Amino acid sequence: MKNNWGVKKLGDFAHYDVPAGWSRKCLSEIFVLSAGGDVDKNKFSKIKDIRHQYPIYANALTNNGLYGYSSDYVVKSEAITISGRGDIGKVFFRSGKFTPIVRLITAIPKQNISAKFMSYACSRINFYNEMTGVPQLTIPQVSYFKVSYPSIKEQKAIVKVLETWDRGIEITQKLIEQKELQKKYLMQQLLTGKKRLKGFKGKWKKLRFDNVFNDYTMKNNMSQELLSATQEFGVIPRSMLKGRVMSPSGSLKNYKFVKKDSFIISLRSFQGGIEYSKYEGIISPAYTVLKNICNINKSFYRYFFKLYIFIEEYLRIAVIGIRDGKQISYPDLKSIKIPFPEVAEQTAIAEILSTADKEVEILKNKLEKLKEQKKGLMQKLLTGKIRLRI
Repeated sequence: MKNNWGVKKLGDFAHYDVPAGWSRKCLSEIFVLSAGGDVDKNKFSKIKDIRHQYPIYANALTNNGLYGYSSDYVVKSEAITISGRGDIGKVFFRSGKFTPIVRLITAIPKQNISAKFMSYACSRINFYNEMTGVPQLTIPQVSYFKVSYPSIKEQKAIVKVLETWDRGIEITQKLIEQKELQKKYLMQQLLTGKKRLKGFKGKWKKLRFDNVFNDYTMKNNMSQELLSATQEFGVIPRSMLKGRVMSPSGSLKNYKFVKKDSFIISLRSFQGGIEYSKYEGIISPAYTVLKNICNINKSFYRYFFKLYIFIEEYLRIAVIGIRDGKQISYPDLKSIKIPFPEVAEQTAIAEILSTADKEVEILKNKLEKLKEQKKGLMQKLLTGKIRLRI
């Protein structure tokens, strides 16, 4: 039986459309499946030893201990590995000699099967759905999953197309890493005065924190949007937080009003301490809201408060026991002295760092588009909805 584009319906999986000329089989029919080796504690004393000698393991290791080295089990051909624990169902393509670790299920393809093609095909399988109360994926569970695939010639043609997007994604990721490193270097040089911009020569002042910022409390704004302080994104509306967010219980009358472009002393003192808000709203009374009491460029200090030197040196001086997660209070910060270049230089530095941010953002948007394009291509090519001329 065929539909109007030449697809035959196949028995026990009639709900799958299998293109003409394609096959659909269980993974146990396509691969030789095996488990990884056990830990050889005599060979490696530390997890970094495995990472150094066998870096291919790095994406499957944790800091909880060693997860496998077995000298008598070495794969010498192309294969895919499927994570059985931790990031369950994660699929990796392997090329060249490698030793599978105990957390991985290794799948070596049989004749006329491209391991690279199957790495794409298997990455679309939701292995996690087969979990039945046991926190690991087993070979018997993996065995019964099915995938559709064309001739080896068409498999290779599909791989060639998808690899083009993989290369684009990889190049863009490396560019992002380079830009972020450049920005980090600029921050370290410009925000400490080690590198001065052309036209600025005078020595930077150092002012007490309470001569630049004061604590600010304004309440009874219960109709305003609820805000949360995050390390990655600064102060943002709770509606933007991912995952489950607990709603505050009781009255909001003691919540503090936050003006746009304000700074907040965060509870996560050991991770940063001071966050910036681009949003207006209200925040828990556990936080301290700051306002500047002299003319400053707020973006300059937004970057400065994220500087490693500020976190490690300034906050360490201000708060004894900061690494134990002690909350920073305004009195803790009042007496520390922070750099205060002239406002024109603050502005010039902030503009350079803002430009660096925009460059990273453009690349990240490009990366997301490439990933979406690849996802769309995989959906069409790996199901035969689009066929390549071969």
